[in-house]
Amino acid sequence: MKLHFRITLLVCCLAFIGLGQYDSEGDNKSRFRPGFMWFNTGWKPARPGMLHKYDRLMFDITYNDWIGDRKTFKMQGPSMGMNVSWLFEIPLVKNNLVSLAVGPSYGFYHLKHDLPIAYNNDITTFGDLTDQGYFGDRKLVGNQIGIPLELRLRTKGWRHFKIHLGGKIAYQINLFEKARFEQNNELIKEKYKSADDVQRLVYAAHIRLGIRNFALYGSYNFSPFYSNSASTQLHLLQLGLTVSLF
Repeated sequence: MKLHFRITLLVCCLAFIGLGQYDSEGDNKSRFRPGFMWFNTGWKPARPGMLHKYDRLMFDITYNDWIGDRKTFKMQGPSMGMNVSWLFEIPLVKNNLVSLAVGPSYGFYHLKHDLPIAYNNDITTFGDLTDQGYFGDRKLVGNQIGIPLELRLRTKGWRHFKIHLGGKIAYQINLFEKARFEQNNELIKEKYKSADDVQRLVYAAHIRLGIRNFALYGSYNFSPFYSNSASTQLHLLQLGLTVSLF
């Protein structure tokens, strides 16, 4: 949890003190603040006529699941996570109704399940619900850093409707398992380090649909959790809500 807090804090600090954004001609007459730190422009004051930018610091609060060789929507409890993105917006048209956005991001996720996992050299296999026995409460935990790229479409006005279509290349920092179970009337807690065949290079696509500072969020990883073709092939699926601070 300390790692999550430190990286999230670092991204927030960078957003507050980072460089000013791409300059473009446009109208700047709105009296409304679409989000926290609306007037933050980085090191330098905003130039006259500079377009307002949106969705620079975003938090995706996600429900996490998998899709592939094991059934989807069978998680055993809340499997939550969060992505933090600090994106630099580049307007493509005069009124900033179409733009590109790129920048760093950090994400972590939990997948709470009750399936046995076997680690055999560089092969990782998940059991299924037909396996006999009690395997306790198990949780798959992952952390990754990445660079998302988005195409953004929005309507006019501060109460705008928006669509973000994007993709991401990321590095999987770790992917490990936590387990809690009873053995001989004793509660056992164990942590299993990342498997040998964790897929480190991650490719994903995402979409946001929303109004002003809030949006529905969906993401799918094209790359599976594990690189060995003999391992259980599972892909990360995320659904949730995006909150934009400014």
